Amino acid sequence: MSVPFIFKDLFFKEVAKKGIGMVSCHAHIDRAFTITEEMWVQAMELMEKKWTLMRDLKKTEEYFESMEKRFDMYIQNMKEQGIVACRTHVDADSIVGLRVVEIAAKIRDKYKADGSFILQLVPQPLEGFLNEDATDFDKSKIDTYEKACAICDVVGGLPSRDRKLKGTQGDTKHADVLFSIAKNLGKDLDIHIDQENNPDEKDTEMILNKVIEHNYPGHLTILHGISLACQTEEYRKKMYELYKETGTNCTVSPRAAIGMTQLKDKFAPVHNSIAPAVEMMEAGINVSIGTDNISDIFIPNSNGDLWDEINLFADAVRLYDVEKLATIACENGHRTMKIS
Repeated sequence: MSVPFIFKDLFFKEVAKKGIGMVSCHAHIDRAFTITEEMWVQAMELMEKKWTLMRDLKKTEEYFESMEKRFDMYIQNMKEQGIVACRTHVDADSIVGLRVVEIAAKIRDKYKADGSFILQLVPQPLEGFLNEDATDFDKSKIDTYEKACAICDVVGGLPSRDRKLKGTQGDTKHADVLFSIAKNLGKDLDIHIDQENNPDEKDTEMILNKVIEHNYPGHLTILHGISLACQTEEYRKKMYELYKETGTNCTVSPRAAIGMTQLKDKFAPVHNSIAPAVEMMEAGINVSIGTDNISDIFIPNSNGDLWDEINLFADAVRLYDVEKLATIACENGHRTMKIS
């Protein structure tokens, strides 16, 4: 028996008024629907452990053979939700090489040809750029990654993956590689930043300063940006000014954010585990939304429904203004992906 759900009805009325469709600005469709009963216990591992657990799955032929079907299944699902465009990360690393990117590019081009859906691809360097003993960056990894970026629409990144570089700050060097590639190709950047909900993590400041250092404003989207919520109000306001100065967007994925490990030995202003999105919007920053991982080892309980993300977001940041929520899902998403 169906029951009335006025919040959902009001939200979708606002979406319909806008007439442009919703946009999911962050996903990992290449891994979607890969969680199994046998893998379920692994879903409780820390994020950093999951980075390596993905290796075994990505070494199987079944992973690649099922990829187009999984993409098509989820794109059809998004269309049924009222989503007209999606920006998805696809792994490009020392395990899979360019194989995932090449499969995803064919799928992107298929939907572009018939005009039924906009799919933007962003390579994800899940294995990072370090050599085996973490003393330097591996040139072959960077070369492969640059080839992936040339095929994709946007340059992705995961600076925290390379923090273990010996003798220097690997995350900042990782960021330099990303900006160099993006400027060379003339493409935007979509970078995972401040995912840990950790007051000791200040990568938002690092990456925004990299925009200035590389003189590349108006091209960056920060994904997650959770740890900024751990900082003082004074510090947060300084970061909002840097966001605006650099023309940077922020994309939130509420289920992924809320599900981050609770670091109970840390102390910070009381907050939920999500970027301070309401403050950011009030400061004039473009905030969009996406699902992140879908039914995989990273987020096993996600079905990829953008409404579920909106509903959780409303609670996480205490925002029940349906017009503003629809703006996040529609106009702000279009602005992030730079689509009309």
